[in-house]
Amino acid sequence: ELMAATIGDVTWLHQSMKKAKSTTQRDRNGFTAIHLAAKHGRLECVKILVEEYNVSVDLTNSQGCRPLHLVFSKEHKLRSFQCMTYLLMQGAKINVQNSDRQTPLHKAASEGLQDCVAALVEAGADVSIKDTSGHTPIDLTKIWGHRKCCRYLSHIMWKQGKDEFVRETERLNEIKYTLFLGELDYNKRVKKDKAFFNDIAFGDWIEAKHLPVRLKRTKGIQLKSLPSSKFARDSQTSRGFHSTAIAKAEVGDDEEEEMAKIVRARVYTLGDPWNFSTNLETPPVVNIYRPITVRLGVDPNMIKLHDFRSYLILFKNEEGFPVIETKLGGRPWPIPNLPFEEIRKSLFPDSEPSRIKIPQEFKSHCVLDILRKR
Repeated sequence: ELMAATIGDVTWLHQSMKKAKSTTQRDRNGFTAIHLAAKHGRLECVKILVEEYNVSVDLTNSQGCRPLHLVFSKEHKLRSFQCMTYLLMQGAKINVQNSDRQTPLHKAASEGLQDCVAALVEAGADVSIKDTSGHTPIDLTKIWGHRKCCRYLSHIMWKQGKDEFVRETERLNEIKYTLFLGELDYNKRVKKDKAFFNDIAFGDWIEAKHLPVRLKRTKGIQLKSLPSSKFARDSQTSRGFHSTAIAKAEVGDDEEEEMAKIVRARVYTLGDPWNFSTNLETPPVVNIYRPITVRLGVDPNMIKLHDFRSYLILFKNEEGFPVIETKLGGRPWPIPNLPFEEIRKSLFPDSEPSRIKIPQEFKSHCVLDILRKR
C-alpha cells in the first residue's frame, strides 16, 4: 500500500489495504500511506484513505509532520494545491508544528508556492510563528529567494500589524479613561487630606492665639467644630484622617442658589420631531434648521492631551516589557502590546518635545558627526 500510494495506483491501493494488517503501517522512515500520497500529490489516494479507511488527516510521522506539512512541492504545484485544499476541507489543523516547530506555512513559503501561501493565510495561518532556528515564513522566502511570496507575506504582515496596532491603541485609550477616573479619586483624597491637616494647623493656631473657635475661613464655607491639638493628635494616631465628625464644612445658601440657576439655565425645550409620514394631507414641519458649526480655521488649536505624570509611573520589568504603576501601587492589567515609546508618548504627552523645537536642540561639535548620505 505504501508503493501504491506513492505512484498513485488506486486499484493496487484498494487491494493492498484489504490485505494490510493496519491502515497506519509505517516504513523505516516513519511514513504511512497517507503521508506518501500527500508528499507526491496523489489526491485520489488521499481521498480513498480518508473517506473509505478513516485515516486521520492529522496523522503524524516520526518527525512530527502531518500530511499538510508534506503536501507542498515545486515539482507538482497544481497537485499540491489540490491536495492542500482537500486536507483543509477535511479539517486538517493549519497551525500545527512538527519537531522543528515548523508549520505548513513554513513549508509552503520555503517552496515558493504563492497560491498555497495565500490559501493558508486566508484559512487562518499564523505568519509570525518561529521555528527552532527563529525563522518566520517570510524569513524562509528571503533565504530561498522567493520574491513574490516575500512581497505577499510582507503585505499581509503589514496589514495585520496595522490592525493590531489600532486594536491595542483602543485598549490603551480604555485604560487611560480608567486611569483618569482613578486619578480624579486620588486627587480628591489628597485634597481632602490636605484640607484636614490645614484645619488641624488652623485649630492649633487659634488655640495658640487664644482666639474664638468659630471663624470664617473662606466665602460660603464655615468650620463647625475645629478640633484641639490634643484631640487631633489622638485622631491622627488612630488613623481617623477622613472622619466627618472631626471637621465638617457646609456650603452656604448663596452657592446653592447659584448652582440651581446654572442647572435651570441648561434645560432646553426641543421642538417637534420631523414628520416621516408619506400622507400628503399631513401638515409639513416648517421649523427646519441647520446645526450651528464652528469653523476651526486654517490653523486650528490643537487639543491638549492629559498628562498622567503626577499619578503614574512607567518602567520596564526584568523581561523588558512595559509596566504601568499608579502612585497607590495598583497596576492595570493586561498592558497593551505596544512599544514602550508609544505608551510613554500616550501617557506623558508633555514629555515629548514638539517637532518645531527639536531642530533647536541639535548641537553638533564637528561637521563629521552629522549624518549624511554621501
